[in-house]
Amino acid sequence: MPAVESRRPADNLWLAAHDNVRFTATVGARPLGIGLAAALIGELIHDGHVELQEGELLRRKGYSDDPALQPLLDTMQVEEERRVQAVPAPPWPRPYAALQSSDEHRHRRHGHDLGEWLSYLAYEGRAQASVLTRLARAGLTGTREHRRLLLGPRTVRPVPRNSTVAGTPASRLRVAAQRGLRLDWAQLMLAGLVLATGLHHQALDSLSHRQLSWLADELDRLDGMSRELLRAANAAIGEAAMR
Repeated sequence: MPAVESRRPADNLWLAAHDNVRFTATVGARPLGIGLAAALIGELIHDGHVELQEGELLRRKGYSDDPALQPLLDTMQVEEERRVQAVPAPPWPRPYAALQSSDEHRHRRHGHDLGEWLSYLAYEGRAQASVLTRLARAGLTGTREHRRLLLGPRTVRPVPRNSTVAGTPASRLRVAAQRGLRLDWAQLMLAGLVLATGLHHQALDSLSHRQLSWLADELDRLDGMSRELLRAANAAIGEAAMR
C-alpha cells in the first residue's frame, strides 16, 4: 500500500483511469477531462467553498490550502470582479434596487454557469493539470519516458507511482459493491464519475450487473448539489460523445 493515499475524488479518478505500464488512460480524453472537472467542482462544493443552485456555481468567501482548488477560486473571483466592472449602474433609484432580494442579487453578480465551467476545466487538460500538481506533491505520481515509434521522439508522461497506487481506488469500489459496504462521500463521487465516464467498463469489469446496479443506487445517498453535479457531468459527456 502507498505511504500516502488521497481521499480526493479527482485524484482517485485520475489514478483509476491510468496505469504505470501502458502510459495511457483507459478512457477517452474528453470524458476523463469532464469527469476530472466535475470532481474538482464537487470538492469545492463539499469543502463549503462553492454552492450549486439551479446550474449556477456561487462562490463563498474563504481560502483553500489545496493546490488544486485555490487556483479555481482565484479564477472565479477574477471573473466576478471583471463582471462587476463591466456592469453599468442600474437606471432605477437606489431605494428600488434595495428592494431586490439578497439571494437574487448574489446570484446575478456571482453566479458561474456550471456547464461553462465543466467545459472550461476539461478544455486543454486544465482539470488534469490541476490534479497532477496535487498528485505529484503527494508523491502519488512519477514520470516515465515513452517512445511511440522506434525512431520517434521521446515524450515524458505522468504515471501513477506504482500499480498499487493506480489500482487502489477502483479496488475499493469493487470490494464495496461485492460486499455491500457503505460508501462515504468521496467514494460515492468517485463511483458516480467512474460510471459517468464509462471507466467502469475497465476498472469495474469484474462486477456483475446486480453489483453495478447496487453501486448506481448508492448514489441516491449523495446530497442534492452533488447529484445535480453528476447529472450535469453525465449530460456533458453524452453531448461530447455525439459530436
